[in-house]
Amino acid sequence: MKSQESLFTAAIESAHIFDNAVREVSQTSGLLSALTHFQTVDDVVRRLAFRAERTEQVRHLLKVLVATGAAEERQIKGQTVYRAVKQPATALPERYQPRYENLTSWYGEGHAELIRNGNKGMLGDDLSFMRSPDAAIAFNRDFEHAWRTNLQNPLYEFGRMIAVRELASRGHRFLDLACGPGFGAMRLAEFSEQPATIICVDKSADFLDIARTNVYPQATVTFIERDLNTGLPPVVPGSIDGVLFNGAFHFMQDQPARLREIWQALRPGGVFVLGHCFSYSGFADEAMHDFYFSLLRDKAYVLPWATLKDVVTEVGFSIFKELHRGSHSYLIAERPVGAVGPAIQTDFTDLAAQVKVLGGDACQEQ
Repeated sequence: MKSQESLFTAAIESAHIFDNAVREVSQTSGLLSALTHFQTVDDVVRRLAFRAERTEQVRHLLKVLVATGAAEERQIKGQTVYRAVKQPATALPERYQPRYENLTSWYGEGHAELIRNGNKGMLGDDLSFMRSPDAAIAFNRDFEHAWRTNLQNPLYEFGRMIAVRELASRGHRFLDLACGPGFGAMRLAEFSEQPATIICVDKSADFLDIARTNVYPQATVTFIERDLNTGLPPVVPGSIDGVLFNGAFHFMQDQPARLREIWQALRPGGVFVLGHCFSYSGFADEAMHDFYFSLLRDKAYVLPWATLKDVVTEVGFSIFKELHRGSHSYLIAERPVGAVGPAIQTDFTDLAAQVKVLGGDACQEQ
């Protein structure tokens, strides 16, 4: 039976499948065999002939191995070092057996192989990804199949539908930020009680081209190509009933600034939904997501969940519904009727001590 709790167990099981696909590749590539003694990340990069700019990605990969029990991490003389966990000499590498009882209410058994093969194929059995000068996951047609699979999986759709139903109950004028291939806008058009007006914004020309091919029942849809890190597109203040920001708010470098712009765009009583925003609160899938986000061409600016909520409320929103399960999370807030304006002018630099930067061409973590 589908429920929020079964969503959590399915999300964690999916993370375990991902983690163990990484472990398998680490075995076939010789990485685990090379970790015969404690080594720093720089030692591993040199020994395996990975590219120096992949150092942070290798660090996150090693943390995934620690999460699976394939490696251990220690602090020696002020340095973080890693070593493979010794296995009996006669033991063959075990292939992870998924707990299908944690998946079946959401997926079929084929889902485990989809995750496993997809991630092994991306990294390469010899970890060729770590030796490539330009390999990165990008928001374009090169990864269209992967994004369609990821953005339409049942866990993602569960959160999307919670968001869409709340938005559709508040009106018919919507702003879909980082709309991607348009899956959220399609749902908004389907569930709006009257013909919707939707402004779809994304920086990916490829994604917008895909989105234009969709069917939006009775809706008037406008597509705008724009990097939201430069700000929202101009809209009449107070003209929007609902804002959907699904799966991409963690890519905003100045999150308080974007929140203030969203507040201005919404009418009093309008709703803002922050969906699938990756943040930290101690869930078991965080090592996997750190590694995944480190592989992206775009930088992610990841905050603790509690801090993210504080930023939302400090700007002036009133949060009335939330669920946090690693990356499968949503937060629903409204612009209160009678509020006069964003309460603060916090700059993202004020959050520097709490933010973790993942991904980007330099793959640097702060």
